Amino acid sequence: MKKTIVVDAQELQKVLGAVGTIVPSKASLPILGDVLMSYNRDRNIFTLMASDGEAWISMECRNADGTPSVRLLDEDIKVPMPTVCMPYRDLKEAISVLPKGVPVKITFSEHNDKRKMDVEYGDHGQFSLPYDAADEFPQPLPVTVAGASPAPASASPVCRFTVDAAQLLSPMKLARVSVANDDLRPQMSCVCLDVYHDKIIVVSSDGHSLYKETVNLGLGTKWLDYGEFPADGSARLLAHKSKLQALDNAFRGLNQITVTADTSMLQFSADGVCLVFRQVDKKYPNYDSVIPKNPPHRLVCDRRDLVSALRRVSLFGDDSSNLVRLSVVDGALMLQADDYDFSKSASEKVALSECQCQDGFAIGCKCAMFIALLGCIQTDSVVLLFTDPTRAFLMREADEANSSRVCLQMPMLLNS
Repeated sequence: MKKTIVVDAQELQKVLGAVGTIVPSKASLPILGDVLMSYNRDRNIFTLMASDGEAWISMECRNADGTPSVRLLDEDIKVPMPTVCMPYRDLKEAISVLPKGVPVKITFSEHNDKRKMDVEYGDHGQFSLPYDAADEFPQPLPVTVAGASPAPASASPVCRFTVDAAQLLSPMKLARVSVANDDLRPQMSCVCLDVYHDKIIVVSSDGHSLYKETVNLGLGTKWLDYGEFPADGSARLLAHKSKLQALDNAFRGLNQITVTADTSMLQFSADGVCLVFRQVDKKYPNYDSVIPKNPPHRLVCDRRDLVSALRRVSLFGDDSSNLVRLSVVDGALMLQADDYDFSKSASEKVALSECQCQDGFAIGCKCAMFIALLGCIQTDSVVLLFTDPTRAFLMREADEANSSRVCLQMPMLLNS
């Protein structure tokens, strides 16, 4: 058997980079270090798929205009193009250093159970790599949709909807700031999506900080159908943080995403791209219960000025605690950090455009976390809301009437 394909090296590199985020660095099975390439003869399109055994991502090999970026030469109906598994890392590294604009031909040959792929790039040179048969590559589990008739042991459908890609991906990307590294409580290592008929609430928390954003679905959203929603017409989906980078890489720049979920699996699909993985079957905590209601103290300042001042002051603080003291002094926000062991200290005032807080109010916070959460605020000004020095404080965007993004941080104890 011998089959030859012609590829656009740059487009192939993009697809390899997108699906490769799932390829494990240390695979439990050798086959998981490969990417599977399949050919759809009816559509004349090649697809690459990668898996880590728990998640699968596939992407069609197409140019920006929709034309195939991989073409089959000398198609023989009697001898169809086989599905093959190519070594991901060797192929990606080799493709990335090929000369630009040079045609690349890949010939797959099999003789006496020895499989070899010969890659020729123009008249410059060639290299060879082994490849594997696709028999042992794990196949993705199907996601059960409403109207299907699964076997009794199969998962039950939960929901299915289509949403604007940017509306969903942007808050999910920002939510990574508060995702925990917790193997004992895997639900805390997830981004939680609470899906309703008219909105999606995106939440993450590590127990010390929290990110929450409500995506209000307008006229541009097309809902497909609903499966077995609970009586309140909602569904809760948990996406593990290890899949978020793959989601961002593969679906970036697309217009719409279709999300399909059953009681076991969660699938994102759009325009020739599909990511499917197991949901985390754990109960997510009641995040609304920790968000203070109507905090009495309110400060408004320039976000960039605050972040810059925090970075300067933190250089002189205790490296182990990373503690910065925030206090209101003469209508300004005073930042202070001390390292008593090395006799270092720093303080800086940040001007406030609005101050609804009495002088002398003080609260401690972990500086690195505070800066990371401020990075989620998209407006020039940030609203800081405090209840008392022992309770969590909030960060909101200046346009509170039109913004549904809120960040929360737990305080640190201040020495008297």
